[in-house]
Amino acid sequence: MLAHAAQFAGGLPAVESEALGRYRDASTLARWAEEPMSGLLSAGLIQGVDGAHLAPKATATRAQCAVMLRRLLAYLNFID
Repeated sequence: MLAHAAQFAGGLPAVESEALGRYRDASTLARWAEEPMSGLLSAGLIQGVDGAHLAPKATATRAQCAVMLRRLLAYLNFID
């Protein structure tokens, strides 16, 4: 959903081919989510739960959602 909003409002940067390779659990990511997740990682909108895990099957907390939304709004220059 975050990737679609970013694309609609202005786009994401080119996907870094190694963006997902940094995370040990990237293989658990659904195939359809690989490209959007790579774009979000490349843009810095998502950074994973720690330096080595994305936790794609976990439920995001309210705080994590707020951080991602704030990063999206700042990335799109909607806020400072």
